[in-house]
Amino acid sequence: MLIIAAAVAVAVVLCLLLVRRAFLPLIEQSERLRTLQPGQPPPPPASALPHELAPFIRTLHQALQRLYTAAERERRFSRDMAHELRTPLAEIRASAENAFHSNDASATTEALEVALSATGRMGRGIATLLAMARYESGQMRPALDPLDLVPLLRQQVQALRRIPGAGERLHLAANLPGQAWVHSDTGMLERIFANVLQNAAEYSPEASIAEAGIETADGQYWVWVRNEAPGLQVEDLEYLGARYWRKTAQGATAQHTGLGLALARAIAGALEVRLDFNLENGNLTGRLGPFPIL
Repeated sequence: MLIIAAAVAVAVVLCLLLVRRAFLPLIEQSERLRTLQPGQPPPPPASALPHELAPFIRTLHQALQRLYTAAERERRFSRDMAHELRTPLAEIRASAENAFHSNDASATTEALEVALSATGRMGRGIATLLAMARYESGQMRPALDPLDLVPLLRQQVQALRRIPGAGERLHLAANLPGQAWVHSDTGMLERIFANVLQNAAEYSPEASIAEAGIETADGQYWVWVRNEAPGLQVEDLEYLGARYWRKTAQGATAQHTGLGLALARAIAGALEVRLDFNLENGNLTGRLGPFPIL
């Protein structure tokens, strides 16, 4: 009986030690999560995990990572919204004060025009931020249909060419294919084309020509837009598509909120394609794709 009791005791102790060792990764992970500070990403799971616990710990980490991503997206949206509203609200307030204290009808009219311009710019910025939040969070999913990239690109170029000034410098490439059928979302592509084409037309030098076309590589289509960019450097490429980034403070225009390329990249991500930029011999080329050929 003593031998049996001792054997049972040894077996129980061994079982407790084995169970504790098996659950040790959970204990270590709980300690790391307990000390997690707000704004910090969840720590990665331990590399050496018991086979039985590995799926649970990895699933828990993925769930925490999604929560962190959602919280970070909300914080970024709040920061961007505050940034977007600060300047237009200051302009509206200053214009309203000038109109209130002025007895000159022309000065009052000018102040109201400034206020209207600021509200329009503020409205466009808010709409863009809301669209980016929906695309990045997956709330707006693409409706994929067969479509021809050629007439879609041609339509956007023709629409921008009707804009006086910068739009007149925008041209289609001479070697544009007769057709380029792909599976994608027409509305999303229209927004990407409009943002990238307008950016190329308005920020290229006055005497230059911005060009757009479609090329084929490895059984896939790429849409490209090329314009002269003498003020850009290679190290600036990583900032293209960042929110509110401009090479110089004078680079802004009345119609731009600093979010056009950021929105284009967000939509491209929702379509599971890339929007890349390359700088060569002073020419900036944006390439959207790849689109598998139908």
